[in-house]
Amino acid sequence: MSIEREEIQKKVEEEHNITSRYPIRLIFCNSLAQYNALVLWLRTSCELTLNLAEFCGDDDKHPKFSKLMKRIKGEADKHILLLSIGEYLRLAIIRETTDPQYAQFRDFWCEQYSVDSKIRVFIPVFAAKELFERVVKEVDERQGDFLWSLDDDSSDHYNVIVYSDRFKNTLADRGVIVGFKNWLLNWVEALSTQQPVLVTARFKDCEKTYGQVSVNIIESPYEFLCGMEPGISMIPSSCAPDDYWARLLSDTQRNESVADAILATLNLKYYDSISVVSQWENLDDIERWYAWIWHQLYSPKDYAGTIIHNLSPNDLQDTATHIANDIILYADNKDWITQRRGIMQGMRNAVPSSKFFDALDKRMPETALGLLTAQSQEERAFIVKTVSRWLRLSSTADTVDRLITALKGLYPELAYYLETPRHQYKSFTDYFGWYKKSKLINRPVKSPISTFDVESIDARYSILAKYNGSDCKALWVDGLGIEWLSLICAVLDKKTNDLFDFTSNIAISRLPSETAFNEQWADNDFKYIKHNRLDTLAHKGVPDDSDYFLCIVAQIQTVCEMLYEAVELLESNDLVIITGDHGSSRLAALAFHELATFAPPGAIPMSHGRFCELTKELRDEDLLPNVALCRFNDKKYLVMKDYEHYKQSGNAAGGNSDENAVAGEIHGGMTPEECIVPVVVLKRKNVPKPLNYVFSAEKLAKRGGKASIEISFNRSVDTLDIASSNGVCICSRIDEKQWSINFTGLEGASIELSITANGKVLPQEAVLPVITVGISKGSMGGLP
Repeated sequence: MSIEREEIQKKVEEEHNITSRYPIRLIFCNSLAQYNALVLWLRTSCELTLNLAEFCGDDDKHPKFSKLMKRIKGEADKHILLLSIGEYLRLAIIRETTDPQYAQFRDFWCEQYSVDSKIRVFIPVFAAKELFERVVKEVDERQGDFLWSLDDDSSDHYNVIVYSDRFKNTLADRGVIVGFKNWLLNWVEALSTQQPVLVTARFKDCEKTYGQVSVNIIESPYEFLCGMEPGISMIPSSCAPDDYWARLLSDTQRNESVADAILATLNLKYYDSISVVSQWENLDDIERWYAWIWHQLYSPKDYAGTIIHNLSPNDLQDTATHIANDIILYADNKDWITQRRGIMQGMRNAVPSSKFFDALDKRMPETALGLLTAQSQEERAFIVKTVSRWLRLSSTADTVDRLITALKGLYPELAYYLETPRHQYKSFTDYFGWYKKSKLINRPVKSPISTFDVESIDARYSILAKYNGSDCKALWVDGLGIEWLSLICAVLDKKTNDLFDFTSNIAISRLPSETAFNEQWADNDFKYIKHNRLDTLAHKGVPDDSDYFLCIVAQIQTVCEMLYEAVELLESNDLVIITGDHGSSRLAALAFHELATFAPPGAIPMSHGRFCELTKELRDEDLLPNVALCRFNDKKYLVMKDYEHYKQSGNAAGGNSDENAVAGEIHGGMTPEECIVPVVVLKRKNVPKPLNYVFSAEKLAKRGGKASIEISFNRSVDTLDIASSNGVCICSRIDEKQWSINFTGLEGASIELSITANGKVLPQEAVLPVITVGISKGSMGGLP
């Protein structure tokens, strides 16, 4: 029987004057608004308000009705408002109807008190009358008048999703209710939201229902997803923990499909595997797994997608390694080779393994070069090694031309080094074409007697003296011989624009070709900067690594960095001069201990025997065809013109072989590579504008402590280093003026950046606000 609320209120008032063995009065409501209004009135009418949640032990335990009844009996003659009984019946209906051992409500309903008891327990129940009838089954006729139904029909419907506790870690921070007790406390507010959600281990005690309040139970996120997206069933559930499947399910419910959920999470409008894998370092574990799921559902047609598809989920952290290495399996696919090269430019940790290099060593050099990117020092060293192998197989002019063509798109600096333009090398063009090939082949050669009249070349001082009195600064590079001239000119050619012009010349150093005989940097009236790294590399190789091919890479890099510095010096000087004190010879080092000449009596061999100091009068038989007599500061020296040496202990490149290339070069002799040095003069045409920059965004948007931003400069920047006030910062070059900056471990609301470009610390420090971005929300149902 349905009655108006005013009549129910009258009945409640009348209960003060009536004794009864049965204290419970149930009030059924169908309108949540009317329910709330009734509860509000009952709170003022009753002396005590209890919530069934108070009798739950832990957050996810059922209430103990025995404790409830004990509490009620202790409140003599009071009117008590008891809340959340209807929600208990809704979420424990199986427990109450099928398991007599644990059923509690029927005993609570049928409990009899003393005949003169005035204790009353008023229980408003929302949309659960049928549940009550299923639990109690038959109502004692003596209690029939204690069931009241509010006349409040409603067309409102509610859909409650009950997730198993397998979703606990995934959904706990998404505004859902976790735990049975918390549902009893907060169900009214939950039903008022767009999508009420409960996560509980008690999910097996409720059943799926349809009605004014429907209940949908999701026990296994994986099984539920299989129903939503048939393709998921082809992926074993064991490929990820429940948390991942639960996260994917909740994201899918917020979007229209699994595909839309993945796109939203990755902030993509359309899926592009190359873009995704290029940002792999900035993705968290579950985002990487989402990308993997995509490639299991949709057959990949590109290189990156195929690599991800073929990985197991446990190997996703090694994706960059597989991107770098697995191209060996698809070496005939030119499109994929091109795709991989582009991807690796944005993946700083995509470094090929030693097994990859071993596999390339078994392929023809031209094929091997096609599978390399020059992205890392290790790759560049292997490129030099492969060039050496190619030249060993064939060192004809045609081979060199093909090599230079292949290298210009791969490792252009090495291509520039190999070139020997005649207008630069003049009469030494053919010699240096041969020398550079021989240096890269890295095998001892027969020691030729030099036929070049190196002493007819202008002295370095006579050229430098012309610039005395000028606004000039000189870069003196220890060990900078003429072999590097083609690289120097090619790099400067690409940087001239309207900033500067340059001229190149060649000059002879003092003999013997040792620093001690060539300390002329203070002989002119302009300032100078002295660099020693190139010479140190020539003698000793890279610190802690004696590999010869890696040494060549480091030499090329050192020369390029010196050129960047020279261009920067034009900001404050009209002229910048680049020169060396002497060069060095790899071939003379390789000939060491292969050839040996005994020094004249009393002579002192020096620089691995490349020359000797005479202490006695020179005999005619000591002036051999392959030596020259030189004088310096009243002392006489015999200097080798070829690769032979005076016998001396030591080994400049000890242990070098075809299988083990060991670094080491020497100088002091009179071969062209040792004693001829470049003199390159940069002349400023316009004062360069101060180096400025702008970021691609005003704020740094982070997710999971990671963020990316681009920085653009007003002119070319060849080296960039950024120190940040928090987190780790990695810079990747996009083009001449633009760089990408990737951050990890970001914290706080802002970040300070100190920027060093082209080796120069920029005066202005950058401060960027840091904001946290979330995942875009869909417009379809599911979680809020």
